[in-house]
Formats: sequence, C-alpha cells, structure tokens
Amino acid sequence: TDHNTTSHANAIRELQPYFDRLLLVPGREITTFSGHANLFGSVAPLDFRVAGERDWNAVLRDAQRLQAVVSINHPIRPSDERCMGCGWTPSPAADLRLLQAVEVVNGMDADTPYSGIAFWHAQLDAGHRLTAIGGSDNHDAGQSLSGLGGGAVGQPTTVVHARALSTPGLLGGLRAGNVFVDVQGSRDRAMSMRATAGTRSVAMGGELPLASGERARFELRAGHTAGGRVVLWVDGREAAVLDAPAIASGAQAFAFDWTGGGRAHWLR
Repeated sequence: TDHNTTSHANAIRELQPYFDRLLLVPGREITTFSGHANLFGSVAPLDFRVAGERDWNAVLRDAQRLQAVVSINHPIRPSDERCMGCGWTPSPAADLRLLQAVEVVNGMDADTPYSGIAFWHAQLDAGHRLTAIGGSDNHDAGQSLSGLGGGAVGQPTTVVHARALSTPGLLGGLRAGNVFVDVQGSRDRAMSMRATAGTRSVAMGGELPLASGERARFELRAGHTAGGRVVLWVDGREAAVLDAPAIASGAQAFAFDWTGGGRAHWLR
C-alpha cells in the first residue's frame, strides 16, 4: 500500500508473473486528517478527500462500490502534530457497517495503550463484526527492528484462511473473519477454532445461533506455540473456560462447551 495513490500497482503488475507462490495484492492507505484506512484489492480511482459535505461515509460508500475490503488503521493513535490524522476521529461518525476490518496490531504495539484491540472490542460490543488484522506500517524496506511506530515487513502477519491463492479468495477470507494475527510474523504459527451444535458447524469468524439451553462444542487448535497459553475472551473479558490453558506441545487441541442463554455473545 501507499498513501492515496495507486502508482505502485504498476510494479505489482510487472513483478507478479515472476512469483507463482506469492500473491501480490494491490492496496492503498486512505489518508485524511480524521483517520487512516487501508483499501485492499482495487486499483480503481477513489476520491479520498474528506472536506465540506463529503465525509468518511461518502468515501466508504464509494469504496464499497469497488468491492474492496476497507480496514481502519491504528485507530487509537494521537491525532495531532505528532501523528496528523492518525487517530480515528471522523465527524460525523463513520457508519461502521461500511467497513470490514480494523487493524488491532500495528508494528509491535500489541498489549500497549496504542493497540487497536480495545477499539475492536468496543465495536464488537456494539454489534459491528469487524475482522481483526495486523499491519507492519513499514516506511523503510530495510528496517529490521519493529517498534510502536511500525514494524519490519511481515511483523505482524495477518494469516487468512482463503479458498484460493487469489485476490478474491483472500478478500473473501478477510470478510469471513477466518483470520488470526501472528504478532511476531513467525511464518509457521497456526490457530483455528470451530464451534459445532448438532449438525451445524462454523469456523472462526462465523456465527452460530443457539437456543436457550442448547449446547455448543468449541474446538481450538494451536500450532508451533509451545510454551504459550490460550486466553479466551467473552464479551471483552477473560473467561476461565479451559481447565488447562497451557500449550505444552508444538501442535495441541483444546475443547470446551458453551450453553446458549438467550442472548448474543462474542468470543475470541
């Protein structure tokens, strides 16, 4: 991605034939004085200007017509001389139904006050099902160290379960929310989760309706994460639903049951 331009897409088009196992997806960072957002999957013209009667909702409606995926970037950032427009402050407020994702990790800011995780939780609480992604925000291809202001390319990595190695396949996986963020860009870590009730089954990012008193079985698999532990969040709070959350082996499965109580919850 680059800021408000698609000129770099020419290089993507020229380079792609030389890589048969690496997909190069075009994108751009919509950059305004009231927030930044990445637009993935389109090189069509887009008026990024937010001024006068043209607000963020007008920009997002135009992006929607391009069938692209739009993700809010680093929503919890200062928005002043230190980082002009970096925080998410649209006025009037943006209609989050026009967005598909939010950057919850930027560089190595996970678990810091600048992380977008709290912002994401608040949107989930409000009923907006945005996919959580990570971005390196790299402005120097030679950068090898990651920090709060951005990371080396691939730190973090957004891992997407896609039906095909194609731009539509990747965008479909992002929209479905079948995604996890490998904060350190390890290249081999894996995580998946599936919930089953009767004959119905959904992968992570999906929705499983449960009648009151109906039980669902959740299965979570973690790979190449020995020494870590599983922390499950329900409605924004840590939930003690696993008896043994420690990850002892390179590939490990965990399971727990959940009983429907007549209202909606979100779990990560």
